[in-house]
Amino acid sequence: IKGSISAADEPAVAIRLFDVARLLGPGTLVEEAALRRSLPLAAQLGEAPRFLRAASQYVRRFLRSPYASQFADELVKGIVKLHASLDLASIEATISEMSFEHQKVIYLRLARTSAIEGLHDLSDFASAKAASFENSPSGSSDARAVLYSSLSSVTSQNAVEILDKLKKIDRQKLAGPDRQLLDAAISVASDMLTTPVKLTAAPS
Repeated sequence: IKGSISAADEPAVAIRLFDVARLLGPGTLVEEAALRRSLPLAAQLGEAPRFLRAASQYVRRFLRSPYASQFADELVKGIVKLHASLDLASIEATISEMSFEHQKVIYLRLARTSAIEGLHDLSDFASAKAASFENSPSGSSDARAVLYSSLSSVTSQNAVEILDKLKKIDRQKLAGPDRQLLDAAISVASDMLTTPVKLTAAPS
């Protein structure tokens, strides 16, 4: 409780209180909550090693918790926030401790968030990892992974290729917000390829 109260104004104090709570209540919801709430604080403080350590401990001990979806949200937001100080191998190592289904969900969330934030390398990495868990007999990729991997490249020199890829995505396999993202991406890519209208000077 003290840690939660202190989190907004004194994150360094709060994270130490969460450490104490974990030691006092191992294996309980107290430890689960303390680990989960340590993630955004570690990200805020820029402490990448602590962030990864807390994430790994949570995955090994509490991934079946009813609050695990909140952990997933904080994990994705923390990775995006700390992306400059986290190497892809360390991210992969942490996520690899989850089940295949959990991994795919995390990678898809990470791909979407990093694409929106314009983090090209991170989005490509997460999209590729998410696509690797696709078990479709036809060998087709997850529509979301294709969309997210294309978002950060839509204004690149490969706009023609990206636009073609976007137009081939099956809209029916996307949720409402992702359909809006698809429409926006197609619109931007199309505008990139539109020949500018030459304006003529008005007669004097």
